[in-house]
Amino acid sequence: MDLKVLVEQFVAPDNAAEEQNDGLNKLLIVIHQKQVTLQELVNNLGDYLTNSDEILRSRGTELLALVLERLPTLRIEQAQAGLLIQFFGSRLSDFSSLPNVIKGLRALIVTHHRPADPLVTTDEVVRIVQLIFEDVPMRALPVAVRGAILKMLRFIVESYPAATKIICIRNSRSFRGNRHFY
Repeated sequence: MDLKVLVEQFVAPDNAAEEQNDGLNKLLIVIHQKQVTLQELVNNLGDYLTNSDEILRSRGTELLALVLERLPTLRIEQAQAGLLIQFFGSRLSDFSSLPNVIKGLRALIVTHHRPADPLVTTDEVVRIVQLIFEDVPMRALPVAVRGAILKMLRFIVESYPAATKIICIRNSRSFRGNRHFY
């Protein structure tokens, strides 16, 4: 099956939900069977991930996030993970894509977490948390998205103690006197 066709089948906003899901499921199968690599998917998503149309950009981001989320055994190299973390981090200020950005970050940080061989570095985790604190308008988000962010932050606190320590030290002054955190 042609990768471009499967991507368009999912991303096209005019397609029915059944057709989009069919494209996603076929794409998950070909990636799981190693007929298509994550890099090939990202290359085919390129125009969608940077599209000026909010719907297409959000759908492209959602497709990437869903692949990461639904294929927990997908082998991702640390360099690839770093690029994906950078990409999703840069999208935290894109309100229309934000729920899918959070889904992608959660997939990388939580779903693909390997305690013995961390996929996401301490510095990357610290940077993502800082960006969430700085760029994400929590009060404007739906409860489900806020909950997903809080679950991810809880996982970070429990699974990345070095990152948590750095975040606490760096932000201790900004929490004092900030009545929004009390």
